[in-house]
Amino acid sequence: MTKWQVLYYSAIFYTVLFFVGKQVFDFLLKGFAPFISSRPWVINQLLGELRKMGFKGDFQAISIGSGRSGLIYAIEKNFPNVECIGVDDVFWPAFISKIQVFLHRSKIRVKHQELRRIDVSKADLIYCKLDLIKLREFEKKFKFECKPRTVILSNGFVIPNMPITREIDLETRKGRFAFFSGDMKSKAKKHKEANKVFVYVI
Repeated sequence: MTKWQVLYYSAIFYTVLFFVGKQVFDFLLKGFAPFISSRPWVINQLLGELRKMGFKGDFQAISIGSGRSGLIYAIEKNFPNVECIGVDDVFWPAFISKIQVFLHRSKIRVKHQELRRIDVSKADLIYCKLDLIKLREFEKKFKFECKPRTVILSNGFVIPNMPITREIDLETRKGRFAFFSGDMKSKAKKHKEANKVFVYVI
């Protein structure tokens, strides 16, 4: 193997190592989901939107499919007397989220359970970053189990058969990761949706 080949493969190795290491760091210490990181400016923007909607304190917020997400942690820190619950149906993300809660002395209740078994009847705010397949399963659950005026924030995906109350265009800055496939037109459409949070009010 030549000197240039060694340098070439070393560069690839350390680039991949840096990327994976950053995602693990974000997930463990900051609460960002790997590869679809909720960056600080996105979280701050959503906190501002929640205040505009009238959220002040003493409400229940549930994060579905992300355990201790960056947003649910920020909600706990910025709103008094809020009850925060994070639910994930995959063991390891839920387990790591529980470690995060312990390390940060947070009061967020992280649950590892099937998403369809989540009790959303007392929720005032639901945040979800789920794909279309899972959102289809939640459509009827939201409609029949949520109490009136429950606010649902769906990051990046439209919930089928539910009228959108409003759309929040997320700020785009360098460093926000998104992975797409397909032709350029499809990529552009997905990118546009990926940078939006869809708001639903039951």
